[in-house]
Amino acid sequence: MKNHISLVCRTITCVLLLSCSAFFLEAQTKQYSGKIGKNLQIWLTLKQEGKTLTGLYCYEKNGNFIDLNGTIAADGNTLLIETLGKDTTGCIRGMLSKKGEFTGVWFKPDGTKPLPCTFKQHQYPPNWDSISGTYKRFGKDDAILHVELQKDGRVRVEGRAFWHGDPKTGNIHVAEISFLQKPTRLFNGLKYDNPLLTYEDVGVCNFDMHFNDGTVEIDNERGYCGGAYVSMSGRYKRVGNPPKVWDMLDSSK
Repeated sequence: MKNHISLVCRTITCVLLLSCSAFFLEAQTKQYSGKIGKNLQIWLTLKQEGKTLTGLYCYEKNGNFIDLNGTIAADGNTLLIETLGKDTTGCIRGMLSKKGEFTGVWFKPDGTKPLPCTFKQHQYPPNWDSISGTYKRFGKDDAILHVELQKDGRVRVEGRAFWHGDPKTGNIHVAEISFLQKPTRLFNGLKYDNPLLTYEDVGVCNFDMHFNDGTVEIDNERGYCGGAYVSMSGRYKRVGNPPKVWDMLDSSK
């Protein structure tokens, strides 16, 4: 009888431990920023599911996004493999602390040209709605989007994109957008499953906006949204909260 009770207790304990493990290993998406080497500024988004990490990062200098896949051990030891298309372009190895601070080394796939790598976690606002924020497209022809989910379910968007022909002579073209619209694919109240906005200013400026894990992808751009050579298209990274004062839209809710 005692052996039976002991077996039952051990079984219950194992079930509880497995349940707790499943709870703590629930998928989490987090955002980081930092640098590789002395001055290569980077932005990262990492999703953790158990010991597996997936995500992407971009360099502020050129705006290119690179896929990341890797693992994280219980003690924080982390290995990330970066790929661009079908090519492995580098590796990142180091320690990720519980506070979200990473210290390690970036190196080429063959282990050469190591560079120190550091980044730190950025906290999303409490009860983040998965849409609101300030988003930036990095690179030479940069762009910025201000996005805010309204109480009535519409999404408020302001944005500016730039084409830098020759900044020294003032040869810079600008595109501006400003609108309020209700997205499609509403899911679970104010939480969205890859929400989509389709902006249509007939005959002038048209495009689609896709939201996913702290990024915005603008594609299918039709018409002209501003000056010659300017485009709103590309992938934008969430870099902060929406502004308290909006330039082009009425600030009233």
